[in-house]
This record gives sequence, structure tokens and C-alpha cells, in this order.
Amino acid sequence: MSLVSVQSARVTAIEIAGGAMAKIRFQCDSRFRFEAGQFVSILVPTPQGFVKRLYSLANSPEHAKANGYELCIKLVSGGKGSTFLCGLKPGDEFQFHAPYGHFEFHPRGRPVVFLGTGSGVAPLRSIVLSNRFQQAGIPFALAVLGFRTKGEVPYWDEFEKVGVATRYAISRENCEHPATKRGRLTDVLRDMKSDFPWADCDFYLCGNSDMIEEVRQFLAQKRVPKDAIFFESFSTPAVQMPVEIERKVA
Repeated sequence: MSLVSVQSARVTAIEIAGGAMAKIRFQCDSRFRFEAGQFVSILVPTPQGFVKRLYSLANSPEHAKANGYELCIKLVSGGKGSTFLCGLKPGDEFQFHAPYGHFEFHPRGRPVVFLGTGSGVAPLRSIVLSNRFQQAGIPFALAVLGFRTKGEVPYWDEFEKVGVATRYAISRENCEHPATKRGRLTDVLRDMKSDFPWADCDFYLCGNSDMIEEVRQFLAQKRVPKDAIFFESFSTPAVQMPVEIERKVA
């Protein structure tokens, strides 16, 4: 898909979840097409000039066409991108380039497992809500999503509403909800039934690079073929701000 020149966006709404995640909705005069799973490059103003921060689109292409676009970002203390975006108000504008990335759904008639932490839920949500995924006729789909607290979950029950069974790994508090487990995402994977068909599924991973590597090692132990693992890792520098997102196919 061809890239678009710099565009101006107008904020329509900002919603904070659990003090750690933010949903930012926006419109732009010149609409752009994107594939579910792709991201935009936001131009963040600083005293030294603009810097780029990359964020995945969180809604489906079909929803965006009718209602505008949505980002789901992690709030980071001192982070240039999240501080800038969350300081905006409805009606304010920002600039961006779009679309980028190749972290897209590849229907192969196999069961699908989505694994995401924090803002890594954004491209996964875009995929499961898309017509391409909904019309793929896959045997079953499972999502395991990791957050620090239940209050941080930005899209509670939304995966389930479109037929994706969902488990939530909550690392810093106990939750009574039956779909949650205290612990990390990999703890949920280790607790899965012994007859789970690991080698017969396609896996889509999105989140920080440490989680990606840990899950890849776990899947290797389960003899999951390398070509069945698709992932996008968020690299974080010393300031803990995602500045580089790259899709890798193991």
C-alpha cells in the first residue's frame, strides 16, 4: 500500500483507562486507507523540532472509514509522544504520516491465537474487528492479553463480542472475574490444557520485545512452526517511549 504525505488530524475524543492507557480518536480531512494491524507515525513537536512516534491503529478499516480513526497508547512518564497526545483536547490538531507496517492477518484456515500486552492490544483489536478476519471462517480464535491492573484494560469484552475467546493476565492485582489470572501472559499459556493444539495454530504477537522473545521461546518448546508465528515488537529506549515498531516473521 502506498504511503501518504503529511496529514493533519483533528482530535475528537480522548479517554484514559486506569491511568496508564489512552484511547485517542481523530478525524482527518483527507482520509487514508490502511490494513488492519498497520500503524501511523505521529509528528511530535519539541523545542529541537519534530520527532516521530509510532502508534498502531486500534479500530478496523471499515469502522475508521465510517467513524474516524482510533489509537490506543501507553501513558509513559516523561514520554514525548504520550505527553503530547494526551495533552490535546477535542478540536486540537496534530500531524502524521500513514500508513506503515506489514503486521497483517494472513488467513490460512487454521485456528488463531492473539497474544498482546499493553498497547500491543491495538493492532490485534484492529485485526479481530476487520471484515478480513471476520469473514475468514477460521475454526476458532483465542486472545491472551496482559495488563498490570484490570482497570488498565482498554477494551474489556470486545474480543469476546466478535467470537474470540479471551483470557486476561493481570500482573499486579487479583481479580475475581473468571476470564482473568493473576500473573503474566506466559503464566496463562503454561496453564492451558495439555491437549491444546499448539502446532496447528497461527500466532500473532504484539508488545514489548522481552515479552515477544519469551513467548517465542515458549512456542518453540511446544513445537510451533516458525512460519506460524507473526509478531510486531515495540523497542523501547532509556526513556521507555516506543519509538520504533517493526514487524518480524520468525
